[in-house]
Amino acid sequence: MSNPFFSVIINCYNGEFFLEDSIDSVYNQTFDDWEIIFWDNASTDNSSKIVHKYDKRIKYFLSKKTEPLYVARNLAIKKSIGHYLAFIDVDDLWEPNKLESINEVIKNYPGNFVYASNFKYLFNEKLSNSQYPLNKQAVFARNFSMLIKSYDIAMSTIVIDKHAFNQYKGFDEKFHLTGDKELVLRLSLTNDVIVSNQVLVYIRIHNNNETINKIECFAVENLLLIEKFLSLKFIS
Repeated sequence: MSNPFFSVIINCYNGEFFLEDSIDSVYNQTFDDWEIIFWDNASTDNSSKIVHKYDKRIKYFLSKKTEPLYVARNLAIKKSIGHYLAFIDVDDLWEPNKLESINEVIKNYPGNFVYASNFKYLFNEKLSNSQYPLNKQAVFARNFSMLIKSYDIAMSTIVIDKHAFNQYKGFDEKFHLTGDKELVLRLSLTNDVIVSNQVLVYIRIHNNNETINKIECFAVENLLLIEKFLSLKFIS
């Protein structure tokens, strides 16, 4: 049996409230060559019970202790066997054609490390405008210079070539909230991030969002991230 095309990484710490909807949005994909790596980061709620209602396409791993977010994501990825890594947070949703659409983009733009898509925010069941104008071209590129000035890639839209992920040593575990941004920026130094302008993901905003609850830490990490790239002379 060949390895799946996508490994879908779900890191969960007490995510029971929206978890079933998020998992269902993966199971409802029109492209079915995937596995889910579910990393239970020592949850104390009903997350485990929810996951175990599903079939063996979810590979469940229970952490012995609650790890920092990007430590947990690196550990989860070590369990994966797919060619590409896709990510969905426990409170977000995918359109049913998310993986199918990104697969087509990968076919048409081979050799890139990071692929992403347009998205909308979902707040109190109301949708925002899309992140990118819908009259923009169907597929476009974001390079390092663009992203360091204005980062507009959402975690649950990202797909990363696993070979590149391993080659570039994965997530920098010094970051606790902005590790995905740091990695995408690092990979964008080599080639562009390819973005589909289809709205394929819905990012749920609620009171328990970690970036909302730790907004000061988020701001500090953004400064550290910029300092890191400046120190490496990647920004002129």
